[in-house]
Amino acid sequence: MSPVGTPADRLTALLAPLGGRVSAERLSDDVALWGREVDDGRYAVVVATDD
Repeated sequence: MSPVGTPADRLTALLAPLGGRVSAERLSDDVALWGREVDDGRYAVVVATDD
């Protein structure tokens, strides 16, 4: 199966020009979120501005 979606490092790089702090939180390792082990890259990206 080939990867689908945008890798976290690419997305954080695209969001960086918006300013503030950009971070990706890996979620793939949390079985409780998915109900089973997953082998793909699942994450949440957070952009925190100083507004």
